[in-house]
Amino acid sequence: MLTRRKRAMMLLQAPPAPPIEEATIQEVTLLSLPDVPLLQVLSLLPVRDLGAAGLASPRLAALTRTHATLWRGKETAELFYFEDVDGLLDLLRVMPPVHKLKFVVRRSPIVVAQFDSFTRFSRANAFTTLALEGPDTESCAGVVRELKPHLEYLEVSGVERGVGVLFHNLLGARALRTLEVRFESYFSKCAFRWPWAPAVALPRLRTVALKSEGEYFDGSRIRGPDPSLLDALRSLLRAHRLLTDCCRSRRVLH
Repeated sequence: MLTRRKRAMMLLQAPPAPPIEEATIQEVTLLSLPDVPLLQVLSLLPVRDLGAAGLASPRLAALTRTHATLWRGKETAELFYFEDVDGLLDLLRVMPPVHKLKFVVRRSPIVVAQFDSFTRFSRANAFTTLALEGPDTESCAGVVRELKPHLEYLEVSGVERGVGVLFHNLLGARALRTLEVRFESYFSKCAFRWPWAPAVALPRLRTVALKSEGEYFDGSRIRGPDPSLLDALRSLLRAHRLLTDCCRSRRVLH
């Protein structure tokens, strides 16, 4: 029979009970959310913050780039300022495709951007138009190179030099339908010639508008643009015409 003393000794010698495990509290962060609730959060952000979110994380960048509904209906007159074109290109890489580009060459080192055609309609495109002011034609060419796969309309004004670089970056812009270039006091020579090759053709091009503006006075007489510029423009039109004729011939043969 266990006495009170023996029972107390047995309790003292028994192994201690295991400690009660505390409930583990999982920290919930934005990136820990599944895609559906994460997209709902992103849809509440204005344009500038939405772009910043895309730049902050590869996963967020994939969502902001591929889900046009995040941007749809967000009309904005806000201007975006960049010290160079590289900052703008970083932002464009986390946005849905731009289909229309208007670029004005200004003698200023700052790049000014405005996404001025956000649509409220239930279309696939989040926005259509990017209006830019940049320091030179080379900056425009860099933007064209980034947008080229989806670019349908390109308008460039204030071009004083560098049209060869611009045309070179248009090679293979297969979605382009309209090209409008306004030259201003363009005296530079242009060695670029548009090659005739299906891989770099512009099969959807329907409208080309070229306009010369500004003063063409070299100190002694009034003259037009350098003839090499006109040769470059002719090469573009000739290559497009040859491609069009070739396509028509194939249709007739078939």
